[in-house]
Amino acid sequence: PIYHSIVVTFAGWDVEEHSTINVNVYPNPTKDKVFVEGEGLSEVRLYDLIGNRLRTLDCQTSNEMSLSGLSQGIYIMRITTIDGNVGYQKLMVNK
Repeated sequence: PIYHSIVVTFAGWDVEEHSTINVNVYPNPTKDKVFVEGEGLSEVRLYDLIGNRLRTLDCQTSNEMSLSGLSQGIYIMRITTIDGNVGYQKLMVNK
């Protein structure tokens, strides 16, 4: 589960979230794909640290996000539930 408060700054805009989302993100760190599991998940968006959206996962159809083509580094996952709650998870990609 994600139980934390996080402030994320993307290229001049701040996003502050205080929410609890019961989700499992694995493996983390990872190389080529990541799995996101939890009840009531709607969407996962993957951002680089500049704030560019790189990937979007529709959790209604899949729980696997391909990371092919991404460089090694730290990324931010924005996880949204079907009832509108939002949480953030740091993802480490190792190549």
